[in-house]
This record gives sequence, structure tokens and C-alpha cells, in this order.
Amino acid sequence: KKKGATQLLLAPQEGHADIVEALIAAGADVNAANAGGTTPLLLASEKGRAAVVAQLLAGGADVNAADQDLAVALHRAAQNGHTEVVERLLDAKPQLNVMNQQGATPLMLASRGGEAEICERLLAAGADVNAANAGGTTPLLLASEKGHAAVVAQLLAAGTDVNAANHEGTTPLLLAAQDGRIEMVERLLKAGAQVNAAHSNGETPLHLASRYGELATVERLITAKAN
Repeated sequence: KKKGATQLLLAPQEGHADIVEALIAAGADVNAANAGGTTPLLLASEKGRAAVVAQLLAGGADVNAADQDLAVALHRAAQNGHTEVVERLLDAKPQLNVMNQQGATPLMLASRGGEAEICERLLAAGADVNAANAGGTTPLLLASEKGHAAVVAQLLAAGTDVNAANHEGTTPLLLAAQDGRIEMVERLLKAGAQVNAAHSNGETPLHLASRYGELATVERLITAKAN
């Protein structure tokens, strides 16, 4: 390894910006990776060390370098809720829609985690709101499944397909209905969700809301001409 490479993989974790600066000045390789493909930038992004991220980027760190799980710095920052780090990474113009080994984009991870601020920034930067993995899962499905109303609203405002289903036929409305999330049901219906879109097993939002005893949701769906 180049001089200072090992130390540069340690310093970002604790946020030692002064040490990182000194190591870069001494010629340490900012893109040196450990056995798992993790670089200093990936570590600093995961830990939320915004100042270190800025230093590494200024020192030539590859913003699109991926580890053995195909995760880039933007994945790690988005998944862990580090808004300021996401902002620093976006300044470096990274690939926005790259998928990790699990088929998730940074926007998908932020949507699943309910990270509304990060979703806002990724969408503003041009992240694909309708990106889907091999199973057809989209950011909206992930946010709907976890009940993240603010993120659902953001994704709808960004023009996501409210009726996009995964390969099993699951739609955002099906997820909201079965959990009795009446406000989310209302929002999805107003955005054009098809009230009778059925799962591959034939179940509709009304079936699911009825099965799980969600009276308010049942009433709202009937008002929307559910059957």
C-alpha cells in the first residue's frame, strides 16, 4: 500500500479531519481500499463525517468508488441519514441511480428509512423517482411499506408512478390499506391510485383493509368506488 494508506482508512471513522489533512498532504492514497473494497470516502460517508468527506473529495477521492457490495458513498450516507454528507457528495456530481448488490439506489434507501431531507436533495439533484429493482420495488413502495408519509408526499410531488407495482402485484395503495394508514390512503387516492388494483393473488385494497379490521380505511375505499 502507498504511504499512509492504512492510517487514512482509520482516521475518517472518528472524524479526525486534521489527521486526514496531514495524511493527504503527505501523499497518502485517498482511494486506497480495504479487503472489502471500502475506501476512506465510504467510511467517512457512513459515519457522517462531513468535514472529512469534503477533504477527501478535494484530495481526489473517487465519489463513485464502490465496495464489494456495489455500494458507493452516496448509498452509505443516504442509508444512515447523513444529510450534510449527502450534500457534499452531490456537489461532486456522483452517479445518482447506481444500484448496490441488493438492487437499491440511494433514493430507495433514503425512502425506506424515512429520510425526507435526503430524499428532497436527491430528487432535486435528478435521482430517478421511478427506479425499480429486479423485483419491481420502487422508492414509493418502500416508503409506503414503512409508513413514511412525508417521503410518500415528496415522491408523489416529484411525479412518481402512484400505481407502479412490484412483480407480485403489490401497489402502494395495497400496502397503505392493509395497515390502515388512512391519511396515506387518502393521499394516494388523490394522486390517482387505482382503488381496485389487485395483488397477484386477487386481493384488492378493500379486501385487505376488511381483513385487518381497518374500518376508516374500508369506508374511504368504498367512497372511492372500491369493490
